[in-house]
Amino acid sequence: MAQKFIYGVQFTGYLADVLAHHDGKNTKYATLDFVTGWATLFQQASWVSASSAAKLHQFMGSLPRIRGDLKQLLAELASSPDNSICRGPYLAIKTPDEGGAISITVSPEAELSNLSPDVHLNQFIRQAVKRYAEIARVLKAAEKLGATINRRSYAEYIDELAKTGISRVEYHGSATFIHGALRFYPEHRTFLVREHGPFTFQIGE
Repeated sequence: MAQKFIYGVQFTGYLADVLAHHDGKNTKYATLDFVTGWATLFQQASWVSASSAAKLHQFMGSLPRIRGDLKQLLAELASSPDNSICRGPYLAIKTPDEGGAISITVSPEAELSNLSPDVHLNQFIRQAVKRYAEIARVLKAAEKLGATINRRSYAEYIDELAKTGISRVEYHGSATFIHGALRFYPEHRTFLVREHGPFTFQIGE
């Protein structure tokens, strides 16, 4: 049977984006941030984040067990006049100026973000857990490979941006997940990005 998805990783700047390729399109499934260490899984317009790839792995395993508490939390938020509510260790915050999008802090190291006010939480968690299971090995391999890439210090990057207004973004290459491992294709390119107006940017090499 032909493989339905081909998984790969793009290493740009201080990030690694895990992509699923299908029907000629790439969909971003996850991101690793090598500055903060945070790992994020994307599910439609929402995302699940944790303070490290290892913590994300633990969090995805715990989500089905705590979904009852989280559903109750969302029900209480929906019936409350306030835009935030706590239930045990969990905190839910609604952002009215973003269409009522909801974020849930499960712990200082894990959160759900940009949930729709009418989210079907059982379905969301089931789909997110399934997506994570598909890419767990890719994410682990991306973390290991990404740690070997030679990057300039983030402090240097920020200092240059502050002094020049130009963001020098380095592309390090891509990798394809084949037979349980990432095959890396290094390709170093630098893009200069300058803000050119409200929400517009000018890009050059």
